[in-house]
Amino acid sequence: MHHQDIPTLRRPKILWRAARAGVGKLPLDVLLTRVLGGAPTENGAKLRATLLERESQWELERKQKRPDYSPSGHVLCLIALISLMGRQDPI
Repeated sequence: MHHQDIPTLRRPKILWRAARAGVGKLPLDVLLTRVLGGAPTENGAKLRATLLERESQWELERKQKRPDYSPSGHVLCLIALISLMGRQDPI
């Protein structure tokens, strides 16, 4: 799964490089817990929608140069999206 497969996410190359480097380093359930602040209650399409919504929040914070923006959280979210979209089995 490549980041190009995630539709309409135009992000700086450094974020994608960091995310690609992190794919496979942590189990998806650990990533989801870190990104969502707890174990996910959704699965499949709803989980993807939740991750995309959270990623867009991080992107907005990044663009606004907010002091509470977390680059590491943003990258973890991108890793989770790439990992989730590469899975064959539904979660």
